[in-house]
Amino acid sequence: MVVLVEKLPLHGLSSKSLFDMHDVEFSNLYMFTMHVVVSYFYLAVTADCLLLLVCIVWMAVQIFILATWILLFAAPLLMGALANNFAIQGTCLACKRKFLGSRFQMIRCTGCDNIL
Repeated sequence: MVVLVEKLPLHGLSSKSLFDMHDVEFSNLYMFTMHVVVSYFYLAVTADCLLLLVCIVWMAVQIFILATWILLFAAPLLMGALANNFAIQGTCLACKRKFLGSRFQMIRCTGCDNIL
């Protein structure tokens, strides 16, 4: 920043012109504003990191609760529902005996040894 200095003709003292004084005040205000903006930006970034950390910890707590309580009771039900999709049950055509088996295996009647 350039500051012009003038000499007063009567006293020989130097003073700054009004325009240059305005530049100095504006510069000080600008520096203070930038300091405040940078400080708030730093606080926002720090708060954002803290918020991210809090969210990660809360997500870990929720996963822990899900794994220990909800899946403990829901997993057998889900496994049973999936197993029912692959199960076949019916009766033997020859001896009318009931059978239960899987789609991917050969099912034999235990009463008459027929392949079902």
